[in-house]
Amino acid sequence: MEDLADEATVLLSDEGEEMDTDSLPAREFDVHPALLHDALAEADLLVADTQTMVTEAALLGTPAIRSNSFVGEDDMGNFIELENRGLVRNLRAFDQVSETATELLADETATERWERRRETLMSETVNLTDVIVDIATDPDSIESRTEMAHRHETERGRLTEPSADITKP
Repeated sequence: MEDLADEATVLLSDEGEEMDTDSLPAREFDVHPALLHDALAEADLLVADTQTMVTEAALLGTPAIRSNSFVGEDDMGNFIELENRGLVRNLRAFDQVSETATELLADETATERWERRRETLMSETVNLTDVIVDIATDPDSIESRTEMAHRHETERGRLTEPSADITKP
């Protein structure tokens, strides 16, 4: 955390309230829950062990590093997909977390790359709300949606491969 504090303002959330935050070079993350996504969207980087916050950061286009015991070969599909798309770094070893976080914070183009990757993901993703509203308001649209789903699944194989613009870090 000391290394990160040299590069950025570190905000810390300790849900278990077990850490002595007074001894750390960080401020407590004290944001009203309604403003959480605003804070994530404006952040330069999220380092977390939680699945939800990492997913939200990735979908907002904020560089995110996830490190916990779930990371590995048997990881959840959404995190494999987000990593293949360059939106999340899934790291198990903490020394990798610190090194990668420092590199990302020093990289002035990281935020722009993540935003571009986010835009690509969103352009290739079906908006489920639109589908539900269309079907609810026009039941005959199910046939066209079914055709679209088959086309999407056919193309999906290429979407799970790592993106060409991804370079580590």
